[in-house]
Amino acid sequence: MKQKILCLVALQFLLNSFCLSLSSQKVMKVNDSLKNNCELLEVKAGGLRVVHKYEFGSYKVVSGKAGGTTTKTNSKLFSRFSESASTQKMTFVFTDNAIDTVQVDMFSQSKSQSKTTHSISFSRQGAQREANNETQQSLDSFVAVISKLNDTTAWQLIFLSEYDKNSQKNKLTRFLTDGKTEIEIREVNESDNGKQSLLWICHGFEFFLDEKPIAAVQTMIKQFVWLNKDLDQNMKLIMATACATLLLSPYGIHFSD
Repeated sequence: MKQKILCLVALQFLLNSFCLSLSSQKVMKVNDSLKNNCELLEVKAGGLRVVHKYEFGSYKVVSGKAGGTTTKTNSKLFSRFSESASTQKMTFVFTDNAIDTVQVDMFSQSKSQSKTTHSISFSRQGAQREANNETQQSLDSFVAVISKLNDTTAWQLIFLSEYDKNSQKNKLTRFLTDGKTEIEIREVNESDNGKQSLLWICHGFEFFLDEKPIAAVQTMIKQFVWLNKDLDQNMKLIMATACATLLLSPYGIHFSD
């Protein structure tokens, strides 16, 4: 009973810290060269939906469909190792004042391999056999295919997070590419007043082409998009779509107006 109370207190503390972080969070810190030469667009959520119809500037999500989550677990008889995988899909259509239309197909997948060990604990009630699961390897991937209608060139936004127990390292890979050009995506964990993000949640992401910041998106409340003024209209549409993708992805926090 005492342990349950302590767990509830710890959970309440985390929730309070999370809410405080949200309420105090304003605008994330972006690179000065982008900040001084950008279109700063405030994001409107468009009401409570499964797929939020985000809108900023002349850009907006006009429709969307969320697929179900598929989960599979594989454990061989008498083996201490087990594997699990889950997959989720989503599709949405994005436009620039109905002039250009883009379709985005999003795929999220998590795979892991765990090892089960058993131990014996002793208490007043006697000896108890306990099972402990430890992750050996994991791979979390998020891929979004961005396809502009009447254009054969497709862009892919890719997030990969790989963990290996032997190396005790978590390898992160984030980029946007059309097969020729690669744009690096960096996580932002600081607001413009210098405060760091609390808990595990980041403020948003910034896009870099050849070390030059060309766009950014704040995925927490309040949500904003930065687009470099020097981008041509086609590239602005691609970057705006990438920002909308991150807002709708597992890395965004979804709230209604």
